[in-house]
Amino acid sequence: MKLTYQYKLKPTKTQSRLLWQFLAISCQIYNDALKERKEAWETERRTVTYQEQALKLKDLRATDKELALLNFSACQHVLRRLDKAFKRFFNGLKKGEKVGYPRFKKPHRFRTLEFTYGDGTKIMPDEKGRLRLYVQNVGLIKVI
Repeated sequence: MKLTYQYKLKPTKTQSRLLWQFLAISCQIYNDALKERKEAWETERRTVTYQEQALKLKDLRATDKELALLNFSACQHVLRRLDKAFKRFFNGLKKGEKVGYPRFKKPHRFRTLEFTYGDGTKIMPDEKGRLRLYVQNVGLIKVI
């Protein structure tokens, strides 16, 4: 069983800008991965898997400083999200349902980002003992 918790965050203006930047980076990863899959199919009739794209991610992060800001596991979650969209698409086709091909996302519509607890994020107390969410490269964020 997988437990999920939902918290309301109260970031500072600087932290808020960084979190929005993380969402924009994630959206770019999603769209680039979708573009790669679409072009590979249209030109070579070849499918690109999650594993192939995850292997390329390490090299991309080494060259792109902005991409390196985002936690590696968060980048992997974005690629898994795209992979799930393709699995739903192909399963729907097999069942004969009317399904749409995964779409490119606009930055203002890309609203969620997934982190793995313990890998760049954790809940910890601040100096006064209040609980805060630590996000890698952002710092401690106030939690309600």
